[in-house]
Amino acid sequence: MNRTHAVVLTMVLAVMGAACAPSAGARGDTGPAGATGPQGPRGEAGPAGAVDLDAGFVAGGTATFRGGAQFQADLPGSRSILTHVLPDGGQVSLSTNGVYCGVTGATTMGRISYGALFGFPAAKVLCEQTCSSPTAHMCSGEEVIRSLQLQALPRPAGSSVPIGYFATGVPAPATASASSTMNDCLGWTAASASSSGAYLLGSSSGEFWYHSAACDQNALPIVCCN
Repeated sequence: MNRTHAVVLTMVLAVMGAACAPSAGARGDTGPAGATGPQGPRGEAGPAGAVDLDAGFVAGGTATFRGGAQFQADLPGSRSILTHVLPDGGQVSLSTNGVYCGVTGATTMGRISYGALFGFPAAKVLCEQTCSSPTAHMCSGEEVIRSLQLQALPRPAGSSVPIGYFATGVPAPATASASSTMNDCLGWTAASASSSGAYLLGSSSGEFWYHSAACDQNALPIVCCN
């Protein structure tokens, strides 16, 4: 066989091989997904968000303190909520930087009670009912002043009208002109002549002022804030 015949034979065999090669079949169904791989490394923390000073907060979210107290910034106007978890799992919440929201229908002398509660906890429950809010509470002296500046207190009909008790938190000893100790009636637990509490008076002209009296003298409402 010469070289020319070998080339022709090779070409013929190649053509025959291509003609006899099997064609590709139809594509099969996709198999099931494999197992999830391990989690990748945590990415870097993003930049801190901007502080919205117009919203009245410099921080948001909830922080839990030792003892179960929480701070939660979720009220408008720079007010916040403090929440305390009780031993039985219940919670008590209180708004900070509150303003006047009403006075209780019930009156009291120096000992405030509600069911098994007495003192400040009892006052808080009465204010919650008065203001229809779980964060309402007995007003502090600071909140009374804030409410007066905001003109949030309604003017009573008359002159020198007792409005209700509020908490000062600042004890003052008895003097020659005041025979009873100014001590929020021992935390509003005692209707005693030796202790006294502060209450607010007002007039239809828009004047408001503070007074104090022995805790066994005047039955007054509680001034509530929220």
